[in-house]
Amino acid sequence: MAPLGRGGMGEVYSAVDTDLNRNVALKFITPGAMGSIGSINRFIREARSASALNHPNIVTVHEVIREGAALSIVMELVDGIALRKLCAEAQPIDKVAMWGRIKVRPHLNPTVRSNRDSRSFAR
Repeated sequence: MAPLGRGGMGEVYSAVDTDLNRNVALKFITPGAMGSIGSINRFIREARSASALNHPNIVTVHEVIREGAALSIVMELVDGIALRKLCAEAQPIDKVAMWGRIKVRPHLNPTVRSNRDSRSFAR
């Protein structure tokens, strides 16, 4: 395991799932947070919320592991730059502007049809 990052409630490490032969990220709740039921509940709620979503910008949660006093979330490992590092460096304005854009392509979604005359969308 190699450390990837640390936050107020957890520490994240890269690891290998030997059963499925894939790289994963393991997020462990910090020992200080383990003493608080509220922190444990927030940690579990974070895992449940992320696992209920399917989006390219949200990691896939594979499982929650409770072993003795340890609590961890096993999730998809995504290559890239840590957000903290990215925000600490100056970025070109066009790159930052792209981060906030959402491209809507109704023709790719079969549940949305476009009305070209009124320029409106209907479900």
